[in-house]
Amino acid sequence: MKNFGKIKDSVGLDRTAKQAASYILKVQSGVADHLNKRARNVSERILLLALFLFSAAFGGYCLYLILTPFINH
Repeated sequence: MKNFGKIKDSVGLDRTAKQAASYILKVQSGVADHLNKRARNVSERILLLALFLFSAAFGGYCLYLILTPFINH
């Protein structure tokens, strides 16, 4: 009989997970729409430069994090 209680809890958790996923997707698409509206008037050259700088900055930081233990050892 205890198995039936676990099934009910599982159904409730599934419903909660679906609601949370739905909310996250709603917020994510709203943020994406907002950013698309703002970026629509920016030239491709500036967007490409921003992408390059963003990638270089975070790539360099990740490389730093990876190499720091070996350099300080």
